[in-house]
Amino acid sequence: MFIDQPDQHKNGGPTAAAEHRDNVGPRDPVQQSNSPTHQQRAKTAASGVEMSDEAERATAEDLHPKLMHFYTELRHGLPDGYVFDEQTKLIFDIAGSKVCGPIRVASLPRRPDFKGWSVEVEYLDREENLRRASFPRQEIITGKGRFFSHLIDCGFEVATGALGVATLLNAWTNLAHSWRCDHPGWFRAPDGAMSFVRNDGTVHMAQQENAIPITLANPQLAGTPIRGSLAGWQKEVAARALGNPALMFAISAAIAGPLLRFTGIHTAGFNFFGTSGVGKSLLLRIAESCGGDPRNLTPWSAAKTGLDQLGTRSYDGLLALDGFRRDPDARQIKALLAIADEAGSDPDPNGEYRWQGVLLSGSEIPLTAMFQRKKTGVPAALLARIVDIPATSGPHGLIDTLHGFADATNFARHLDAAVHHQHGHLLPAFLDRLVADLAAIATDLGKTLPQRSHFLKDSCLASSNVPAAVLPQVAERFALIGYAGELGIRLGLLPWPPGAAQMAAEAMAHRVKQDNGPRDAVRARSTLLEFVDRNADSIIDLESEGATATNPSTVGWRDSAHIYLKSKPLREEFNDLDELLDAIAPDTLKPGGEPRSLQFKMPKTKVSDRPRVYRFDAQMLQHGIRPRF
Repeated sequence: MFIDQPDQHKNGGPTAAAEHRDNVGPRDPVQQSNSPTHQQRAKTAASGVEMSDEAERATAEDLHPKLMHFYTELRHGLPDGYVFDEQTKLIFDIAGSKVCGPIRVASLPRRPDFKGWSVEVEYLDREENLRRASFPRQEIITGKGRFFSHLIDCGFEVATGALGVATLLNAWTNLAHSWRCDHPGWFRAPDGAMSFVRNDGTVHMAQQENAIPITLANPQLAGTPIRGSLAGWQKEVAARALGNPALMFAISAAIAGPLLRFTGIHTAGFNFFGTSGVGKSLLLRIAESCGGDPRNLTPWSAAKTGLDQLGTRSYDGLLALDGFRRDPDARQIKALLAIADEAGSDPDPNGEYRWQGVLLSGSEIPLTAMFQRKKTGVPAALLARIVDIPATSGPHGLIDTLHGFADATNFARHLDAAVHHQHGHLLPAFLDRLVADLAAIATDLGKTLPQRSHFLKDSCLASSNVPAAVLPQVAERFALIGYAGELGIRLGLLPWPPGAAQMAAEAMAHRVKQDNGPRDAVRARSTLLEFVDRNADSIIDLESEGATATNPSTVGWRDSAHIYLKSKPLREEFNDLDELLDAIAPDTLKPGGEPRSLQFKMPKTKVSDRPRVYRFDAQMLQHGIRPRF
């Protein structure tokens, strides 16, 4: 449904931006006019007499302004031999035969290198929504390709088939020129002017006289979802993020993508890991609310097959992916590695990289631990570009301050409801201000980022597990997020005191746990072994006592090969049991092969009621030595 919203700057004008959205008209039916029938219009066209100004004004009466503009341009631009009937909302040829619904050629986009010629069309679908899309000129000329299926899929009325529509569009003359942009993100015109194109086709550029319009080749069909207001989002969401460094960090990250181009950084990734219920999904939905609808939060499973599309949609922006599996399959690991490798670095036709952006992710275990479980080394690119941050460091997981709510659950529910009613405002407002003062901001970023990176490296990250070789790159990425948040404060968009976003970035850097190195594995093994020794009397020796039934006082069982520990005693002893199990060396914990479970189901021959336990290799747990078989 079309939602009226304040128009943003596009191509130098305050209202032109909205005209380049896919869905730019009301869903309410357009008022029917008393204009001539198509037979009368055909006769008028044949006689060479144009419609009177009075007739045109009657036709436009009570229409939405954008539709009024569309109809005016359609009537004036229709090629000779075609007429448009206002009552049936159909275009007819000179013989009075139906051709198609209302459609016009808006411009001929091309890339600055004089290639990639396209045709931008504006059309009305069956529900009378005004849409825009662009297609390669070859498809329009031949009547073949995706353009025709796209029109049909969007409900466009077609009576003569693809060739009839193509003939109509090819007959259009006196067409405006526009620049073709192949993906969202920054676009540099031949004159050097920089504009930012969002994935719905909205263009943010500084005011320029006679600026050539910019057309996104494949805008997102749904448009940018937007609800509530910027003031409402600031009050209900951003203000309650204050005092919660993880939430502030996520908001800052959501507007950091457009700054990447001016830093030399292509990918800045942050993965929050922890058990369910600690706020990972909430954090990602809050980040999504800065530029769109939080209901569009994408699961990691979608990246297995749709990474190219996701990367294109989030170019120079935010890619939020939730639910990286504890035991991912090969395709999901491939998607992760592609993001860490910046999804390829081959220049596209506009001279840019195929993907660059900010990644926010959620998982149960550190990504680095996942590679260790797969018995593979952690790629250097991932260590430098995607940082693991524990989601359990705060008093309520990722939530530190409750702002008067009774508990973390109620606070999280309130925030979740708030982002569904207030979203889509921060990023557009940020981009408007960014492009208006781009040169000064880029210069300030170039001076500030090295200073902040140096501080974070020596202060916040010095005691972390980040390998020394990638420490400067990791520090630089945290510094970038902090700068983006401070810029949002300085521009009056984030209701936080100066320095708050920077402190949030420092807090997240302090929490970093990027690599489960040997020291962590030794500590975890020692901790579990101490537990086994303390509870030796409650761990039954199966080889001496034979098969048994579960007793409430039993902590576990053991045989010559394994030690089996019940879950409840372990969780009563260790609040951080999941982190402890993640840190232990590969091959020490022996799961039972069930998806999403690290436990093992005891065979009936050992324990009659077959409880689920954590099974550990006895030699690895006791001595850190792999068995020789």
